[in-house]
Amino acid sequence: MAQETSEAPIKEQRAKELLESVIDTWSKRPPRDAARIGPFLQAIGEEWAKKPDLRFGQLISNFISAKGDPFNFEEEEFLKQFAEYINAHERSKINYKYKIAKIEN
Repeated sequence: MAQETSEAPIKEQRAKELLESVIDTWSKRPPRDAARIGPFLQAIGEEWAKKPDLRFGQLISNFISAKGDPFNFEEEEFLKQFAEYINAHERSKINYKYKIAKIEN
């Protein structure tokens, strides 16, 4: 028990040092370029236009269900994954229409 008590201040000091290191690292990081936002949103809009019947929340929810949480995606990776999702869904819709046409004939 005495050993646990004497280790507590060491653990607290290490946690404090780690937190200060993270804060120092982030404070020295240059800010992200705000000019990237417009082209990113335009690209999202172009993909969304391929599925105009979906509300934005539905579109994003379906995307996350299919591709996983995009929290750590940089914008370029997000757009790549988003386009893959949209295109895969479009292909499945085309296949579905083909199957219906085949059944009807």
